[in-house]
Amino acid sequence: YFIQSNLRNRLMGVSSSSSSGGAGVANAALVGSPHSGIPVDPVPYTGPAIEYRVIQVEGTVSASFDGSASSNIDDKMPLLAQQYAEYFQLGTFFRLPYQASRKGMMSARVAYQGIFLRPAVFVPSPESWQLQVHQTTLSLNDLTHGSVFGMRSLNTAPNAAGLTNIFNIVGAQADLGGRLQCVESTSGRDRTGLVSMNFGINLFFNMPLHPNPQKFTTIAFCTSMQVSRNIGHHECSWDINGPLGGYLNQGWKLVDINLPQHEAGLTQQGNKRNHMSLVPLQLSVIWFFEKDQARIAANDMTPLYQVTVVNVDVHVSVGFTGSSSNLNITSLIKEMGDKGWSVVSVLDTPAAQQTGMMAMKCTVSVFFQRPLVEVPPLH
Repeated sequence: YFIQSNLRNRLMGVSSSSSSGGAGVANAALVGSPHSGIPVDPVPYTGPAIEYRVIQVEGTVSASFDGSASSNIDDKMPLLAQQYAEYFQLGTFFRLPYQASRKGMMSARVAYQGIFLRPAVFVPSPESWQLQVHQTTLSLNDLTHGSVFGMRSLNTAPNAAGLTNIFNIVGAQADLGGRLQCVESTSGRDRTGLVSMNFGINLFFNMPLHPNPQKFTTIAFCTSMQVSRNIGHHECSWDINGPLGGYLNQGWKLVDINLPQHEAGLTQQGNKRNHMSLVPLQLSVIWFFEKDQARIAANDMTPLYQVTVVNVDVHVSVGFTGSSSNLNITSLIKEMGDKGWSVVSVLDTPAAQQTGMMAMKCTVSVFFQRPLVEVPPLH
């Protein structure tokens, strides 16, 4: 597997509070957001290049006094599904961090992006796919960090109750040849007790339209992200190399990474100026991997993919009507696509630093993946 040495393996940064004010949703910057640098190939990559298309949609998040919230972007799903008619497939779907404008006393307008990809050079294929989205909930109450959760005969722990809904859906789609593409928090959450909460989840699947599709098994690996509170910033650290090395080296493919508490807005959408003091000291990180069932049955551990991560600086402005950020990774993904890298996850980490009375800088980690190819020997 592959993590560039010039990138930070331990992401350190901050989760800063955004009060519920803001300057509204700003237009994306004309130039790409600053980032930590892209990986350099010792020899040119010989695999296929990737072409990208970015689709941005808006949705509304409504909150309640008990801390619960709901969102609905169902009417935007047909637009996302239409991209498959041009042979694009969904790479990832995510909420743009800190892009929110107030829409009433208890609701806000937020923005989402879907990043689609296809080979830069068209190659006829007998396979054809369509996009399906399933909604469910996730609970963190019984997730044990360091545990692996999966389906059927795999040597995994019994599914925690909080993941049962997800794996029931994943298993049913896998039986039909479906492949999980993205796990995205909907910003919806439902408080079930004094400290318990269910998080709304959208599961995006590629569903086959061709006969006799390959079937894949999905597992989830739960780890933790530690947060230390400091004045004006929070430092956080989490293990990237362990999960990636452990599974990529056994032939698994990274599907997505999910930070439920952060993506649901608990650490970035507060209505109090002292919201930073409410950020949990530990967040759950859920890694999703998949593997061809035939290769599992054959106990084939051959590595097939490599992953790298690029950290992007995002500048945030906060005001009384909402917040805005300058995240723009269009140029980054194009440059990475030219080198064969497919985007897997755009992860808004609790990494930020207060830079002014109404401004801060946060970190978004963009994970890319590509197939391993045989590198010719140097002469």
